[in-house]
Amino acid sequence: MAQLYFRYGAMGCGKTMQLLQVAFNYEERGQKVCVIKPATDTKNGTKLLTRIGPELDTNFCFDRRMNLFNRIKKDYADVACVLVDEAQFLTPKQADQLLQVVVKLHIPVMCY
Repeated sequence: MAQLYFRYGAMGCGKTMQLLQVAFNYEERGQKVCVIKPATDTKNGTKLLTRIGPELDTNFCFDRRMNLFNRIKKDYADVACVLVDEAQFLTPKQADQLLQVVVKLHIPVMCY
């Protein structure tokens, strides 16, 4: 059963590293993931980069106006999981849209 998860912690505690590990584990089993981050996080362009080196290209960056449910339904409905970095930049409406991804598309969503 798909669920919506929020993983949180202090800056520098390894949240992005955890996200990268989850992505690796899914992909190692031959499953596709959708990795997204807010467009306001411009420090590494479209990449997720950790302080200790590992990095990953995101599938897309979102702004405050984007309907995440529609975008994921249209382009990423075949993924095993959606991973969201810097989730504190989600709007309340976008958090609800991610819940709809879980309920209607049956895709787990993990927000860091």
